[in-house]
Amino acid sequence: MKGLNNAFGYDISSQEDFIDGEYFTEELIKPENWHAGHNYDVENCTLVDLKGNPIDNFDKSGMHMRAFKEDIRDNSTREEGTDSVGAQDFGDAVEEHGFNPEEPMYYDYDTDEDLNGGHRELWGKRKGLIGWMQQPVIFMGNEGQRAEAREEFKIRSNWRPNKKYRREPTYSEVDTTVRNIVNMHVENTGECSEDYIRGLANRCGEGLKVSDRNKIARAIIREHLATGDIKSSEQYVSYPKTKWSDPNGAGTGHFNSPSRLTDSWWIEVYDNSNERKIFINCAKNDFRIYIRPLLEESEQCIKLGVPLHIFANFDVEGIKCDDEMWTQRKSLFEHELSKLERTVLANAGQKVDEANRSRFAWNHKECRHVAFPQITKTEKNKGIFMVSLKGKNRDFN
Repeated sequence: MKGLNNAFGYDISSQEDFIDGEYFTEELIKPENWHAGHNYDVENCTLVDLKGNPIDNFDKSGMHMRAFKEDIRDNSTREEGTDSVGAQDFGDAVEEHGFNPEEPMYYDYDTDEDLNGGHRELWGKRKGLIGWMQQPVIFMGNEGQRAEAREEFKIRSNWRPNKKYRREPTYSEVDTTVRNIVNMHVENTGECSEDYIRGLANRCGEGLKVSDRNKIARAIIREHLATGDIKSSEQYVSYPKTKWSDPNGAGTGHFNSPSRLTDSWWIEVYDNSNERKIFINCAKNDFRIYIRPLLEESEQCIKLGVPLHIFANFDVEGIKCDDEMWTQRKSLFEHELSKLERTVLANAGQKVDEANRSRFAWNHKECRHVAFPQITKTEKNKGIFMVSLKGKNRDFN
């Protein structure tokens, strides 16, 4: 039987050797008196019996008393590892509620790696116990799939029903674990989807508030979309300022993507302090808030004799096809800016013609207007950093 004879110096020959008289009695070394194990719905993970044969969830034929190892087991999904505070909390629960044979600890049958139960083990060793009721599992698939499943199982097996005897994973632990698994997945497959990340955050953080799980998923999705590691599962993607400007300096915005370093617009326009540029978020459906900034910037550009470059985000709500996105992009120039030019010229008593329109800095012949890569299939997932709007501003640029 795997794990029976390695109790840090103790020679164990039978299950009875685990009886200490106070906690593990003759009855409590029997699997039938414990809650059955299960795989926590982790894909590529299954329970096995004592010979490593797969068994169904809640089948107790694989459960047995297994010795502690000399070193304290550690769980990579725990922020502080196996800490004394967690062990003390478990001990306090035992003092208050008694020693309750709930779920077993788990270990990897193939590698003999301990998967959870570090606080219980640390407390048990302090009490002179030499082992615990445990359940072996195996992880299937290729090496990468097994590693992902192993990490997911470690954290999900700590969301147990009886809260008296366990410390639930924290927000930070869930966040770190999801990030680690996503990184494994990207390394293993070369890409990842937004749906995968959302599902993983929901599974690993099942005990967190929905808003917290969503927050974790959104942050990781934003970071990996920026680096190009994952492919967007949404047909159209919006780029509000928080998504591209990286306001917290975390290096996660679209403009922190490594692909910017080879993009001519980024190098020659955005990252060039001599060039004037302005962001317009057309997704807000209120162009009026940009009128004053546009006119003020245009005035400065006219004095300097330089173009005013626009980079824009457009509304994705209700978009049914790519043509609708391109219609919005052209409408910025043909409708919104055209209307603004007409209003300004008319109020100034100027003739509304092409010559006077061309005086606005956004109509400078050297303008290089762009949009974010909002069309997933033909722009974002093709690695396009910014989409050129050359030729879309009427006959000006």
